[in-house]
Amino acid sequence: MGDEIGFEEAFQKAEMIARQMESGTLTLEESLEAFKEAMKLLEICSKKISMVEQEIQIILNAKGETMSVSELESLNSHEGEGKEE
Repeated sequence: MGDEIGFEEAFQKAEMIARQMESGTLTLEESLEAFKEAMKLLEICSKKISMVEQEIQIILNAKGETMSVSELESLNSHEGEGKEE
């Protein structure tokens, strides 16, 4: 499995693996292999997030602005507020 899959796809596959593992239907060996696969998928997600953060920093730096990771996280956490009704 390579980095060619998108963030969303990798994350969804990792979630599916987690649900399979939580269900208790996998053997010990299957659980180990599933865990390894999920870790690979989460590494892809982590790399993609880092790439996006770097791109955002490049854009902000080009405009003479800066934003810390915590500020980016704060923006993301506020994005979903007020949408549930």
